Amino acid sequence: MRADSSPPPSAAGVSGREVVTAKRKWGIRLRWILLAIVGGGTPLINAFSILNIPEIPIYQICALLAAGNGGLQYALQRILRTEPLADSDAIKKWDITQLALDWAAVSLMFHYTGGAASFFLPYFLLHMILIGVLQPSRNRFYYIIGMALTTNAIALLKFIDAIWPVYPASFIPQRVREAPGFVLLVLFFFDAVLFISVLIVGRLMNRLNHIIVSFSEFRDHLEHANQRLELLNQLAKDTTSTLGFHPRLRFICRQVRKLMNVKGVAIYLLDEAANQLDLVSACGLSDQYLSKGPVHPDRSIPEIRRGCFHYIEDAAKDASLEYPEAAMKEGIVSILAVPLQARDKFIGSLRLYTVEKREFTKEDNEFLLALSGQAAVSIENARIYEFQKKQDEIKNEFIRLISHEIKAPLMAIQGILEVMAKAYVGPLTDKQRELVERMSDRIDSIMETSTGLLDMYQWESRGRVELTPVSMNEYLSKAATMYAEIAQNKNIDLKIHLPETELFVRSAEWDLDIVLNNLLSNAIKYTENGGRVLLDLYALEDKVILRIVDTGIGIRAKELAQIFDGRFRAPAAKKKDPYGRGMGLSFVKKIVESRKGKISVKSVPGKGTEFVLSFPKA
Repeated sequence: MRADSSPPPSAAGVSGREVVTAKRKWGIRLRWILLAIVGGGTPLINAFSILNIPEIPIYQICALLAAGNGGLQYALQRILRTEPLADSDAIKKWDITQLALDWAAVSLMFHYTGGAASFFLPYFLLHMILIGVLQPSRNRFYYIIGMALTTNAIALLKFIDAIWPVYPASFIPQRVREAPGFVLLVLFFFDAVLFISVLIVGRLMNRLNHIIVSFSEFRDHLEHANQRLELLNQLAKDTTSTLGFHPRLRFICRQVRKLMNVKGVAIYLLDEAANQLDLVSACGLSDQYLSKGPVHPDRSIPEIRRGCFHYIEDAAKDASLEYPEAAMKEGIVSILAVPLQARDKFIGSLRLYTVEKREFTKEDNEFLLALSGQAAVSIENARIYEFQKKQDEIKNEFIRLISHEIKAPLMAIQGILEVMAKAYVGPLTDKQRELVERMSDRIDSIMETSTGLLDMYQWESRGRVELTPVSMNEYLSKAATMYAEIAQNKNIDLKIHLPETELFVRSAEWDLDIVLNNLLSNAIKYTENGGRVLLDLYALEDKVILRIVDTGIGIRAKELAQIFDGRFRAPAAKKKDPYGRGMGLSFVKKIVESRKGKISVKSVPGKGTEFVLSFPKA
């Protein structure tokens, strides 16, 4: 790979433009300040001295300079909105115009204030120094020579009275001003100081400009490096996220294209069965180019199969490229293929396309190497996530179909068994009746399990639901009414204690149905005939507490920690109901905790069990 000495995208152009733009704006501001000093200072000098400076010509010069400076300011604003470069033709014309304006104003000021004997000579020197600060070297050189020739010519012509008028606006006596030696000496020192000052200032400014541009380039380079690090960090975080497969690929393509400043980026993944690289995502490339055909890793850019970068400097001449005509038609000149390897296995290639012969730096290579590693892991995780998501969808759909389709035949069989148990088709022997009851119990268990599976599927697949305040008093009353007949058939005393004030919790209504149905049906199922079941509701500070207490078979202490495990059933419960699956309590806990609630259990074997549910009060 070749080294690239060019700065990162936008570094040179933008920083240079910022520097020269700031200089021009400062030049405009300084003219306004000097105009205010000259325009306001002239009448004050005349009032407190005998110089008798000609005010009207000075004001005319100031008016000319103000109009010109205002026009320059307006023109600069328009140019900066439309011109992207710091050295465009419009900017060059603007520079020439402002130099011509300054030349005319300074020449007239020099003439009207006494020429070589003008007390404004320090101002002229200051002006020349500012030109050295604000102008580029070529403009500065021509302007200084022109101004030196102009001022010398004006001074000499005034000395021989060739131009009129001559204003004695000076502290220097007239006989001294009229001496040839004085005029020549002043002009010599004026020119010497002028050229030496501007030369020194120019060198300093060139050095300062270089430092400013270097700093700007370093700043842009650092910003570019930070953007690259942010992308790597984002990919590192993304490896554990649930971002979809194709959105993740599109994100990688867009970011690489932006940070590497290339025409286009494409990601190809290996199809091992067909031994070809399939395009899975791209940006910046036409559909016609992307549909050119499959890429075979063994024939095209074989280096990437071995984990090496492959750089094609000229796509039209490189024999390793499979579709050179398509690349030429697309305007592609150079291609860089970067291998994607996850867990030491080649999975594909990241390709960068440029419209010029691009030479990638060592820094570019290091970034792309780190990026390809992170991207490969991110892509593999996305594949795994998509596969698991698809598997979950298949599993949930299977559960839904089985749970739904199995109910109808089971209910029909249950109806037939009830007819047989009631001897509507003839009397049964004791053995036959025992078999019928066992089949009925088994069907009840299957029906309960399928209903539980269907509830779980519907609850987990319904997505985001709206939570509303729900009256717990009303819900417990309905639940007690619904299970009253079942409890009565087992001679179980079902009681409910409700507070006088209604208590509300935030929930989806169906969630409470599942929770109460599971806990109340279990309490009645595992309580022997003649036992008691209590539903007790009350408020405790900012919580709503529900107790479900039974006098059933109970749970041993060592088994309490496992009852919320979806696969665990206590031995006593298995003995009571051999066909249960133990999924209800784990599902109940999941629902309760999803609503910011808590569930706990206390039990004594042979005496009963107490479940305590706590919800935030709505």
